[in-house]
Amino acid sequence: LHNWFSSFGGYRQAIKPIIDATGLNTSSVIRYDSMCYYSSIHSIKGLNDWTSSTSVYTLANMFVGATNFRFPTGDSNYNFNDNFGTNLLNATNTNGIFSYVGSTIILDGGSESEIGDPPNLTNWNLSSGSSMITWMSGCYFNSNPDFSTMSFPTAAVPYTNFMNGVHIIGTVNKLVLNNANGVRPSSMRQAFSSTRINEYEFPSTWDFSNTTDFYQMFYYAGEQPADATNPSYRNIRVEFPTNLDFGSVTSAVN
Repeated sequence: LHNWFSSFGGYRQAIKPIIDATGLNTSSVIRYDSMCYYSSIHSIKGLNDWTSSTSVYTLANMFVGATNFRFPTGDSNYNFNDNFGTNLLNATNTNGIFSYVGSTIILDGGSESEIGDPPNLTNWNLSSGSSMITWMSGCYFNSNPDFSTMSFPTAAVPYTNFMNGVHIIGTVNKLVLNNANGVRPSSMRQAFSSTRINEYEFPSTWDFSNTTDFYQMFYYAGEQPADATNPSYRNIRVEFPTNLDFGSVTSAVN
């Protein structure tokens, strides 16, 4: 499905089509890269019918720039099923998969109620991934994504801009970064910069021993303060594992 809907409808156009892919057999698909690249697609009906195969080798930029896309709230027909990600274990190109999903819904005249759910990441296995750069950068969701059953890359790979600029609409709960197999970032540069979440918990499965760069990791993170005259003042809480190894760090500015 490489470039399948790339630029479909144009970028930020008034017409935002809903794609009906109900019953589509995706069992032999090997490429999902740039599938909805900078398109005006509203959503994909029947997404829950999709299956993946162990031959998938790239999901890079799958939804990148689909700024009006959303996973409609509470409707499983428009989101991945619990088994879609199970067979993605051989995918190596994994950067930018959801970048900017939903980011212009409000800007283009929509309401907060139109912001959709996060993608269903149940059992996603990206253990062979080579990069998590801009993975969810700039996304708008109505709740925190759930990584608890997801397998992250087993190698030390960059998480630069991983969730940079993510907005969670409504009540923002603590983001607990649980996962199935641990995380080994080589870089956390601006990973949560400008993210509208106030609390972050990194469990012991996060291994920072190979991380060299924490530059602006939480720069401008947190909710906008009430005092508009002091826009840089935000209160956030970050919980790292006990006895965390920062031995490889070379940059941790801001």
